[in-house]
Amino acid sequence: MIRCLGVLLCLASTLGADVAVLKGGGRVAGRVVEKADHYEVTVDGVLRTYTKDEVDRIVSSPKEFLGDADKMIDEARGDYQKALNATDPSEQNAILKAAIAKVAQAREAYSTALDLFPEDGALGKQIMIIMQLMRLLRERVHLDDTRLPGAPPMITRATAPPIITHDDAYATLLDAAKRSDPAKRAAAVAAFKSQNTDFGTAAALFLSQPEPAGAAGKSVQDYFDKPWLRQTLNAPGHLEAAKSIAAMSAGRDALQPFAVLHLCGAGQEPDVEKTAKSLGLLVQNGIVGTPEGHAVRDIVNWIAHGEYDLAVLAFINEFRAIDTPAVRFVWSYALLRLVQAKKRGFDRPVSAFDTVKLSLTGGPEHITALEKSIKAVAVCNVCGGEGRFRCTNCHGQKETKFYCQRCKGKGHTISSLGAKLVCPACLGKGIERIVKCEKCKNGYVDCKQCEKPRPPPSMEDIVGATVCSACEGRGMAFRNAAVPCRACLGLGARLIPKADPSKVLP
Repeated sequence: MIRCLGVLLCLASTLGADVAVLKGGGRVAGRVVEKADHYEVTVDGVLRTYTKDEVDRIVSSPKEFLGDADKMIDEARGDYQKALNATDPSEQNAILKAAIAKVAQAREAYSTALDLFPEDGALGKQIMIIMQLMRLLRERVHLDDTRLPGAPPMITRATAPPIITHDDAYATLLDAAKRSDPAKRAAAVAAFKSQNTDFGTAAALFLSQPEPAGAAGKSVQDYFDKPWLRQTLNAPGHLEAAKSIAAMSAGRDALQPFAVLHLCGAGQEPDVEKTAKSLGLLVQNGIVGTPEGHAVRDIVNWIAHGEYDLAVLAFINEFRAIDTPAVRFVWSYALLRLVQAKKRGFDRPVSAFDTVKLSLTGGPEHITALEKSIKAVAVCNVCGGEGRFRCTNCHGQKETKFYCQRCKGKGHTISSLGAKLVCPACLGKGIERIVKCEKCKNGYVDCKQCEKPRPPPSMEDIVGATVCSACEGRGMAFRNAAVPCRACLGLGARLIPKADPSKVLP
């Protein structure tokens, strides 16, 4: 678990075991050492000091920050069981939404604790449990009002997708000779895209790739010669069509868009999951899709709810093996949102985007522009963009106190009989002298890692976004299946790098 949480640990305040809770409400996690009049806290290799008057308490356990989190999780589990037993959909929905609110509160407490105590593996495990519970609750909610504005539309399983059979594009799709004509093929792609149906999507995806040759080409034409797209099919007919594609020894990859279409239309027919598996597809909660599509959809949903750390964790713990450009792209974007919210660690999304290898036209240039945009406004990891540190010699007080060596700053000594006596060396003041600090300017020293102060950037300072017109913001190519949109890689939006707005995905 510790290894799996590696990226988040790098974003956490430190790898120490204590937290200095300041009287002003701030929290500083690090290796804490108590001195006579102050605390030294080492954070990410940088020493910070706080006078004892500034510190409310030192905390060595995350339990203080968890509050009633475990109780709320248990209550949410109980609410889930109540919802399953409820017969009225509106009552069930209300119970589930109340449970989601409890889990969200518990998740916030655990995330705060993990940020302060990143070495505590139990916290990471509990967050993963919270993530699974939140998924379960959200999947059961009947209404879509638990989702934030901008969240991709929910996918609902369709039955018998409509197939338009009376236009030139349809005729081109079915005829190998017409498909070999570049002009007719391009016109058919444009026509199918304009239909805004899952059948149109499947046809456009098929026609956008090179025509299969040899045995694969023959298998593809055999499929088009059969009745699968020549008549309105019911659910059993769609399942039979999907099985026919699965049984092919060649041409299966080219026809996968139609396999997705047919499995969506198969409804709850037996063998849907088995047939999907044989085609390299996956059915989750009744939704057909590619493993890539389900991974992207899950990560993007966490992003849409503002839970960027869970989006990053989902990739690290569950989807790392699904190593596709789309999955890495949405993970890198989630990491960018996370570090922007935390205002530190901007080198992390730069490194993440660097692992995204896009073969799309303009893809590498888009990634380079995104990295450039982040670097241009990233704040220093050492000082957080402040450009300075509070002096550790005078603790920001602009002067240095030299404490009496005889009484150790207490102002009194203890006689052999145990009596408290005024220290004769400092006359009870505990301080020998006070001098102006010579190591700082007005209580601060300049950061040596950055040139000048820079405020943490907003997302608008890094990247803009427009709704993807290809998928209408869904992030998925199909309306009823989890297959990432090729134009936006499943994000539902096209990113516009601030450093070079012209470098967008086509």
